[in-house]
Amino acid sequence: MSSERDRKRAFALSGRADVRDAALAMLREPGDGALVVRGRPRWFILKCPCGCGDDISINLDSRTGPAWRYYQDKHGFTLFPSIWRESGCRSHFIIWANRILWFDGYDDEPDESDLEQTVLSALNLDERHFAEIAQELDQIPWAVLAAARGLVRKGLAEETDREHGGWFKRRWAGAPGFWHTEVL
Repeated sequence: MSSERDRKRAFALSGRADVRDAALAMLREPGDGALVVRGRPRWFILKCPCGCGDDISINLDSRTGPAWRYYQDKHGFTLFPSIWRESGCRSHFIIWANRILWFDGYDDEPDESDLEQTVLSALNLDERHFAEIAQELDQIPWAVLAAARGLVRKGLAEETDREHGGWFKRRWAGAPGFWHTEVL
């Protein structure tokens, strides 16, 4: 992978095209991306943000096999799940709210404290994966993950199965150090 200073932190959606070659022609800089749409979103094409020069093709059409989901809202473009290149530069990153976050930490993840109460209401004493909660709440998975981790920091939830990560449950009211608050 390229050095950290060469890696892009911003994402730019360059546009939409009806064929892959037209989408590729829109990509100028590392971190540029374009959608291929023919009736429905088919592909997301991205110039690898690490600076290696590779173009990455990501399936968005679940009818053709495993597919990523993309979201576009007031915060920008988000792709789920992460992009993890198993060859070439071996980059691992997410695109969330027009930002590229590298898997060497979540230090700069957006604040999702406004979503915490909603996520807390979806938790119980059984473990749930953040992607399942996001689908139930019709929210962006990365935002639910950040909100759930905020609840953990506040002592209202626990993250379990840390080896694989992303599993949460409500903290039991009788647990040492537990406190209850109606409004976060």
